Amino acid sequence: MELAPDGFRRLVELADELVAIVDESGRILYVNETTERVLGYHRRELVDKVGFDFVHPDDVADVAADFLEVLKAPGTRRQRDVRARDAEGTWRWLELVQTNRTDDPVVAGVVVSCRDVTKRKLATEFLAHQALHDPLTGLPNRVLLLDRLMQSLARAPRDERAVAVVFLDLDGFKAINDEHGHPAGDALLTAVATRLRTSLRAADTVARYGGDEFVVVAEIHPAASAVLIDRVHGVFNRPFGDAGLAFDITASGGLMIAVEGDPEELLRIADDAMYRAKANGGGHIEVALQSQ
Repeated sequence: MELAPDGFRRLVELADELVAIVDESGRILYVNETTERVLGYHRRELVDKVGFDFVHPDDVADVAADFLEVLKAPGTRRQRDVRARDAEGTWRWLELVQTNRTDDPVVAGVVVSCRDVTKRKLATEFLAHQALHDPLTGLPNRVLLLDRLMQSLARAPRDERAVAVVFLDLDGFKAINDEHGHPAGDALLTAVATRLRTSLRAADTVARYGGDEFVVVAEIHPAASAVLIDRVHGVFNRPFGDAGLAFDITASGGLMIAVEGDPEELLRIADDAMYRAKANGGGHIEVALQSQ
């Protein structure tokens, strides 16, 4: 597609933004040089193709809905962040604006202008992840744990299940920290987190509550608590570490099973049961009653 007059064409070509013009079927009529440079395609790989084919499958419906709205009247504009595939197959985040310019004889189509916001999106996602996850182990932190627990309490009764909360505290962790130093303690916490996460079901939540405390939330049939206890015990049935520095540790735990209740209260009850387990020698899980 040739853009006229020449001044307009030069302006679009030199723009910092990715600019494309598409017809009313979504077929690409024109892309500027910036689009080639950022996405890595040659123009001939884009022109006459359907623009939606380069959009992430999860974003296509929203982009198409915006496009249909834009087509209703000249001057209509819609904006959203979407993922687009570049020439190397990588999904890049673009701030995409669609504007109806079908009444402009120079354009005669829908102008699609984009800014690459991949770095901004990744930074935002990283900060959001950090706010909800423990920086050492990568597990959900207390904030995300409470949210997951609340969701489970809302969902489990509909599925005729109960919610199991296991509050764990490592036995003798302070002595390991004191004798071997914090790096060794951190390595042990990370190893415990990894083994807990891989030993339990993908649908279960494993969180680091703080220090050497971990919490497991699982939606189970009420009669299946013994299976969950066995899985948790299995995490500690062999040493953590390697031949150079291995720790054979146990954990004390409290198990709370409920079909309703306040998340903070359920955690408190499970925590109390954990302390009873520790007072009774450690290395096992005490089962709590909700009425405590």
